[in-house]
Amino acid sequence: MHEIGLNDLKRELKILFDEGVDTYPVALFGISNYYMFNNQEKIEEGFRLFLREVELGNPAKNKSLEDMDLVLELLADYYLLARNTKEFKKSVKWLPSLNAEQKRKIVSWPEKYILSYFQLIVKGDRGYFKDLKDGQEYLMDFAEDDLELLDPKTHPNVLTAIMPGEGDSYLSAPPAFYSIDELSMAKLRKIKEKKAYEAEALRTFLRT
Repeated sequence: MHEIGLNDLKRELKILFDEGVDTYPVALFGISNYYMFNNQEKIEEGFRLFLREVELGNPAKNKSLEDMDLVLELLADYYLLARNTKEFKKSVKWLPSLNAEQKRKIVSWPEKYILSYFQLIVKGDRGYFKDLKDGQEYLMDFAEDDLELLDPKTHPNVLTAIMPGEGDSYLSAPPAFYSIDELSMAKLRKIKEKKAYEAEALRTFLRT
């Protein structure tokens, strides 16, 4: 079943890549799912320790199972990007039908990703994520349908990881919608070391 599952996943990814459908979001989905397939019988020790570090063992009671599924996917994406680049690169090699330029961009994600709390901003027909840590704005590769769903009034802030996508735009891992208060954000801004900031940002969400 394990091998059949991976073969099915690879076949579906190849179809999407060959059709040119959302290449980089599909690649991110393929990378995390390849990793999860390979670790479905037993959680890798490094990932287990990471989950303990960010205090996933005590999720808030007000988070739904659907929310936690998205959070787990976000955590897996972040873990591969920031904590286990060896497995990340292994997953990239497994992806089918990517050209050299696309692979170069994807392989650069561990050096170029940003995990933070972002404010969603819509300017005309374009969506941006404004990093609440430093105010930097990033053009996101949202489709028009995405912008209709992501109303800044309904979902003002998100915790997620973003990385370079098509052209000058960025794509994101699954977003965790959370309106972080200014006091918590001010405490986070005082943390200068990148990995320490990211871990505390994740803990701040998971504690709520």
